[in-house]
Amino acid sequence: MRPFEDFEPMLRALQSLDPSNESRRYFRLPQIETDEKSESQQWIDTADSIDRAARTLVQHCLARAAESTSADSKEYLALAEAASLKADIDLVIIRLLTDESDLLKAQHLTERARKLIEDKLSRLKGFTDFAVAVASDLRQQLDSTPSSEDISPE
Repeated sequence: MRPFEDFEPMLRALQSLDPSNESRRYFRLPQIETDEKSESQQWIDTADSIDRAARTLVQHCLARAAESTSADSKEYLALAEAASLKADIDLVIIRLLTDESDLLKAQHLTERARKLIEDKLSRLKGFTDFAVAVASDLRQQLDSTPSSEDISPE
């Protein structure tokens, strides 16, 4: 039997994404702390913010996926934890997903949960604002630059 079969696709996704990892997912540059904020460093900081926001989006999607898992999975998780199998990485990940899923369904939020949600909203707002700005820049470039097919040879 595979009691956590419902979680297997989420575990595979998390294995590749590792949302608890503080290193970047989409680009891996060493972080260099400087007092100076060059234009290049500002772009790197923006990329880092996008990476964190993407991680927030993926985590939310996986938590929503965890909502649809069977109730048996939660029972198996409780039994495994009671049997002191807490060190198993799959169980840790499943616990994180189910906790996140429970947070999505919560009727009342603790101060800590409220802070987590506000932090996620802040990341996503920055992501959204930046995406809109980039889309506007790209639209402007398309509108102001003729395509090679539009240029007639002389």
